[in-house]
Amino acid sequence: MHIECRSCPARDRHCADCMVTVLLQMPVPRTDAHDADADLAPDEQERRGLEVLVAAGLVSPADAYAARAVREPGRALRVTG
Repeated sequence: MHIECRSCPARDRHCADCMVTVLLQMPVPRTDAHDADADLAPDEQERRGLEVLVAAGLVSPADAYAARAVREPGRALRVTG
């Protein structure tokens, strides 16, 4: 997925509240050593978020459909807000 922040209409005004910022700062926690390399399909909330990004023209429908979370070993869960 490619998100171009330079063309965002809210750039430099609402970056701290941007869902993209949150998504990029929040690694998916590992739950099982057997699925460490498996990609995860978006859950319901993530799908709704992707729909918003598509509607705003920030993500193409094809990229939203192909979006997957990737587990990051050795990183603690972080939250913002």
